[in-house]
Amino acid sequence: MATAYKVFVKRDFSHGEYPTKYITKLPQKLEGKVNPDTFADTVQSINEYFARAEDINAGMIAEGCCAFMSLFTLYWCVPSRYERRMNELETFLQGENENKYRALGMHWSHPKRSAFRHIVVSVDPNMSKHSSRRNRANSSGSRDGPTA
Repeated sequence: MATAYKVFVKRDFSHGEYPTKYITKLPQKLEGKVNPDTFADTVQSINEYFARAEDINAGMIAEGCCAFMSLFTLYWCVPSRYERRMNELETFLQGENENKYRALGMHWSHPKRSAFRHIVVSVDPNMSKHSSRRNRANSSGSRDGPTA
């Protein structure tokens, strides 16, 4: 029985601290477990969410001014633009986990869980076995619970 482990996708500080970016190169521990292009596409998509969230434009400045004038009570009613982008990223990662990575025995965690220092990819070889058994059961037409 193989043991589960975690792989850390590091932040890329080569262009400064902002926008938040992560290295798209496949970590050595994941070689042979996932296609390097699939991995790079996922990390690049994550980087794009951060680029959109951290982009400074007139809308972001107006939001900041309104928040300041309302003594930041604005954010009690409306989530900030950054918060909305991070929620979109959470939804994206859930979809990637469901559609691509669960079958490979992997789970990507939102970077906020590690204070944005890195992305944690949990690898559990046993999870892919359970997933493939579940997929075979679903495709064979078996159902949970009583049938009518």
